[in-house]
Order: sequence, then C-alpha cells, then structure tokens
Amino acid sequence: MGSDHSKGQKSPSGGVKSPPSGAHSPSSPPKAVSPIWQQRLHLLTEGADAVSRAHFDQFGDEYGDLLWAYFTEGDGSDTISLDRFAHKATPLFGTSTDVYVKIAGSGEALLRIAGSLVECAPDDSEEIYGNVLQHLQSFGADWNAAVEWKHCEAARAADPLQLRFHAAFSTIPVPSIPRSHIVSPFCMFFLRASIPPAYLPPQNYEWSILYSSVTSGMSTSRFESCVFGYKSRTLALIRTARGLFAVGADQEWRHSMSPFGGPDAFCVRLAPAPIVRHAGAASLFCNLKLRASKMGISWKGGDLDFDKDLSQVLEMEVWACGGSKHLEEHAKLKVWQKNQTERLKKVPLPGNWDDNADKTILEMAGFQFSNERNNDPKPEERRE
Repeated sequence: MGSDHSKGQKSPSGGVKSPPSGAHSPSSPPKAVSPIWQQRLHLLTEGADAVSRAHFDQFGDEYGDLLWAYFTEGDGSDTISLDRFAHKATPLFGTSTDVYVKIAGSGEALLRIAGSLVECAPDDSEEIYGNVLQHLQSFGADWNAAVEWKHCEAARAADPLQLRFHAAFSTIPVPSIPRSHIVSPFCMFFLRASIPPAYLPPQNYEWSILYSSVTSGMSTSRFESCVFGYKSRTLALIRTARGLFAVGADQEWRHSMSPFGGPDAFCVRLAPAPIVRHAGAASLFCNLKLRASKMGISWKGGDLDFDKDLSQVLEMEVWACGGSKHLEEHAKLKVWQKNQTERLKKVPLPGNWDDNADKTILEMAGFQFSNERNNDPKPEERRE
C-alpha cells in the first residue's frame, strides 16, 4: 500500500510531524479573508491592494514607524499583503488596548505618543509628567510593565493610539482633551486616562468649568455660588502649598457636619512626587458655614486640608462632569435662587434676619447677601 502523506511524516524521535504552518490538507481549503478586511485595506490605502510604508505617514513619524514595524515584524518587507494585514490588524480592532502598549514598546513612548495624538504632548521639564513617568517606571522598563501600570493606574492611557488608528477607517475623530486654567494639557490627559469611568463625559458632551479662581477670583462665596447645587459628579483641581490635588466628588458639594461621597469619590495628590491616590465613600469633608462643626475642606486620611476662607489655596478649578441635563438644571436653580433673593429683599421679615431660618437655608445653597458681598475683597485686593 502507498504511504498516506496527509497523515504527516515520522519525525526522528518517532512522533508525527505537524504540517508546516499555514499548510492545508486537501479536505481543508485555505480560509478566505473576510470582505471587511479588503474594505479596511482600501480605506487605509485609498484603493491600493497592498499597504506600503507611505500609507502610515498619516499617523505621524514615530507612531507610523512603530505601526509599520508591527505589521511587517521587521522582516524588511516593502508592502503588506491583504492576508498579513488582516492577521495583524485583528487585535487592533479588539476591545483591549494592551496591543497598542506593545506597539509603543515602553511606558515613556506610550505617554509621549498618546499625549501627542490628543495635542497634550508632555514637556520633559514638567513636574507632573516627571511624577507620572517615575510612577510608571517603578513597575519596570519594558512594555509588559507598562501594561501592568495601565491596568492598575491609568486604564485609558493607550486609548489615543487605538482611537487614532480606528479613525483611519471611519469619520469619527479622536476626542479632544479640555484645557485647564491651572494645569497643563498633559495633566488633563493623564487625569482623563486614570479617573473612574463614571467621570467620563457622556457622548457628544464635554466637561464644563463651574468655577475657576483664575477667572472668578479666590472667594468662598463665589465657589459656593458656582458649584453648590450642581447635582452630579465634579472634578476639582486644587493647588495649595502642600501640592496639587485632583478631587473627584460623585455627590454634590454641600455644607456637611460629616464626610460624604460615594464609591467613585477619589483624591489624588499629583505633586509633589510620589503620586498618592485615595479613594472611598464618606471621605470628602466640606463645611464653610455650619458653626456647630469644624470648618474647611479636607479628605479623610490625605494631605488635602484647608480652612473655610480658602486662604491656603493658591488656585482652584471645578469641572462639571455630568452632562448637559445637569448643567441646565443647575442654571435653573441659580435663576430661582436669584429670584428668591430679590423677593425676600422686598418683604419685611420678622425678628433678626441674621437668625432667620430662611437665610440659613439660602446660605447653605450658596447664596450671598448684599452685606456679605460688600465684604468681598475688591479685585485689586485679591491674592495672585
């Protein structure tokens, strides 16, 4: 009887050799590449049937070189066939961004490329970038260590690489990062990459500034007026003599005699190094009015702690993270409060107004009355 080569050949050790990689038996014809890969290849190459290095120029020099090295596996190829394109691109269209960290090759390259793709390129002399890089490199120097850091500290750090690659095959642009008055673009990128997902903006909406000491002045009454009553998540950036802090509040800011906050509340000290992260419910304390309790703003167990007059705060900014619906409701509340103030000015009130319960309630909502406004520092008297 003749030998049956379809069953494999004997190896020197007596076993059966496996067919060469990519070989197919007569009963198993090669699997056809899905038409979607042909469509994607044509989108990338503008109709050409093979991919060349020039087609990656759209991703920039560094990212384009890294993508080309990933697709060619460094074999010196001048073009990429449809089969190879489909094989190598499949994980790039998956849900995990770990493969993009591998493409970057290191944590430092990841931060540099990701920041550049969203116009938040880090400056080597920037303190926050240095602190983030130091923390990242404490996990190790290779891409596997960067993946571990991403999983632990900044789950969305590689998102710009994924989104930019996907943008070559669709009309969806890479989302922009909002600009702060008091921290760098890279710092905002890092915060967006590392905060809990609950704070990410809803679709077709971006974060909005509720209060900024740079534009509104450092004032307890203005902070209350702009922030209190907003009934959704906020991100506060606070710079004091002790450092720079990012505070996520998943409940509305208010005067309270006990700490508040839900499971997504957090406080991160971004500077000085090392970066220190705290999280947990009932950890944020804020009381600027109630005399029966201690006053000030603080985070339980953290370095964030300052007095009610904000005299220890150098700069402060609060972002609304809850979407347009909450902003509209907040604006309506402020109009109602203003109307109530005007109405109360015209109505004689019994007894001492300073002891009136209505005045206390309005003050807790962030109201400031005319005599208190007169005590506010003039613009030229405000601290720089």
